[in-house]
Amino acid sequence: MSPDPLSDVRALIAKHWGFRELRPLQEQAIQADLERRDSLVVMPTGGGKSLCYQAPAALRADEVTVVISPLISLMKDQVDHLTAAGISALRVDSTLTDSDKILAAREIKAGRVRLVFASPERMMTGRFQSFLEEIGVPHLRHRRGTLHQPLGARFSTRVPPACLTAQSLPQRNIPCLHGHGHGTGPC
Repeated sequence: MSPDPLSDVRALIAKHWGFRELRPLQEQAIQADLERRDSLVVMPTGGGKSLCYQAPAALRADEVTVVISPLISLMKDQVDHLTAAGISALRVDSTLTDSDKILAAREIKAGRVRLVFASPERMMTGRFQSFLEEIGVPHLRHRRGTLHQPLGARFSTRVPPACLTAQSLPQRNIPCLHGHGHGTGPC
């Protein structure tokens, strides 16, 4: 990465997504991610939340970013769009066969995947958590809703969480952002 990672991300976004400008709040959210700060990003549906975690993840050539999403159809759509844009991504969910899961694990271990989409249920299994620890996943992202306390506690020493949602939330401390010692909260 260059001394100006935000410029690198902008160039990557132009190359893979075709956007020359960021929407309101995207730059701050991306900057928080690049600086590995906690963040809570509340944007309307269609406001560009996905780019806020996908672009920094694509920039990190030596890391895997895990995206926690409760909807298999959304995960499939995201992976399809990322793959079409030339970004390596896959999903691990209940629709995969055992051989598909083995192939996914091989791809992840080989360092050929930038983003892994998984459901909250998958994230809570000891087997999947052990796999993530084994490959040294340094970065977790949660899509829609809150980061569940057990997962946050399990990875709290290494992972600055970012929660992205289109839901309206009252102004208050969000448990997934506070109390884990990662900083002061939203970007």
